[in-house]
This record gives sequence, C-alpha cells and structure tokens, in this order.
Amino acid sequence: GDFEPKKKKAKVDAGPDSPDTNHNLEGMRALFEGRAVAVVKVQRIDEAAAAISAFAEHKIPMNLLGIQYSAELGQMMKDNNVGLLISADTVSRHGFADVVPVTSINADGIATAFYSDSQSGSESIAQTISLATSYGLGAEQALASLTSQAADVLGVSDKIGRILPGLDADIVIFDGAPFDLRSRVQTVFVNGNEVPRN
Repeated sequence: GDFEPKKKKAKVDAGPDSPDTNHNLEGMRALFEGRAVAVVKVQRIDEAAAAISAFAEHKIPMNLLGIQYSAELGQMMKDNNVGLLISADTVSRHGFADVVPVTSINADGIATAFYSDSQSGSESIAQTISLATSYGLGAEQALASLTSQAADVLGVSDKIGRILPGLDADIVIFDGAPFDLRSRVQTVFVNGNEVPRN
C-alpha cells in the first residue's frame, strides 16, 4: 500500500502570553477599571479642588481625607459625589459648645466614614464615638458612618455595610445601645456563623 505521513495538528493560536503582573500597581489598575475608590489626603481647599477636578476629568471615584470641612468644600464635594473620611476623634469648639463636625457634614448631604486616629486603632473607636454622641452626634449617624455610609464612601456597598440578602456581614448583638459603654456583647456572628462564647 501507499504510505501516507501523519499530518500534524495545527496549533490553535491562543494569542500572546499574558503580561507579568506587577502587584505594586494592581491598586492603580483597580482604580482605572472602576473597581476601587481613591482616598486622597489633602490639607488645603486648593489641593482638594485640584484633586477633585483631576479625578472627575478621568471619571475616577474619589474621597477626601485629612481636610477641615467648610461649606465651600462641601459644595465642591456634593457637585462631584465625593465623600469624606473623618477621624472619629474629631470634636470642634464653636462658640461655647463642643460639637462633632460629622453632624453638619451629613446635614449638607456629604457621606462620611469614620477612621481611627489613635495609636490603639479600632480598639478605642467605641469609646471615641460614645464620647462624640455626648457632644450631639446622633447614634444613627454614628452607626451609618461606621457601616452603610462607610461602605458607600469606600465603594464596597455591593459587598458589605448593610444587612441585606447576598451581602457579607459580621453582626454583633448588644444588650443595649451599641455606643453606650455599659452595653455588653450578647452574640457575635462572623460570616453567618455564631461565634461560641468562652
């Protein structure tokens, strides 16, 4: 018989290899792909205006950190859907009264998220917020700035921040108001599982 050589199967061209990943730049990639929100630390209103303008031009969501709030800043933030990360330790004196600025910031329609400014980190935030509520911060506002508004500001409200079906949640049940230092933890759920008490 006639000999027929076997034909080589043609390789399917899968295209070029994927480029190497530079993990130091993955945060930037997430920003430009719309999967993250920038937090920009500024001290002056001109710095804030420049940052807001630059990020708006490139349609990159951003929030501010570290700046003293003012009505002029608030209008810029509102016009560009910019939130504010504010220290839970912040108390200001107006006239003869101590006030918590987040109260008026929220009243102006700006979303806020608390962060801890102290060396002990989040460990002392309950005490700090308890003190802030004694200066006029509403308990609902305080809770929102730690949960739902914080999730909105950080761009993760599709995953956390509210008790809704499909969202991740760690839940702490107290025997009283959460910011009352006399309240005690009754039950804790992490990833939907009750944490056994010691």
